[in-house]
Amino acid sequence: MPSDVHGHWEVIAAKRNGKLTATLKDAYFTFHDANVLSTNIFGQPQEFDFTLDADKIIQSGGQSTEYKIMSLHNDTLHLNSRMLNYNFDFLAVKSDSIL
Repeated sequence: MPSDVHGHWEVIAAKRNGKLTATLKDAYFTFHDANVLSTNIFGQPQEFDFTLDADKIIQSGGQSTEYKIMSLHNDTLHLNSRMLNYNFDFLAVKSDSIL
């Protein structure tokens, strides 16, 4: 997977089991160069280690999670993951500003 995933991504739409959910409306992912992922999808902002493996982002640490990269085009990222017995889809756009 190219390093295009690195940077700050703001979630603009999220689905839980195929239905839009508003609970993740302020969610974000920030993929740092040092293979550190900052995100607030679990509530409070947290940092995790991550690795890229073909079309997967593997998050390790307190909340081990695997995200499948469904598509990555320019400034739009579509991720799919299974967490807490739910299927999640995240649509995020790249932001020029890092929080």
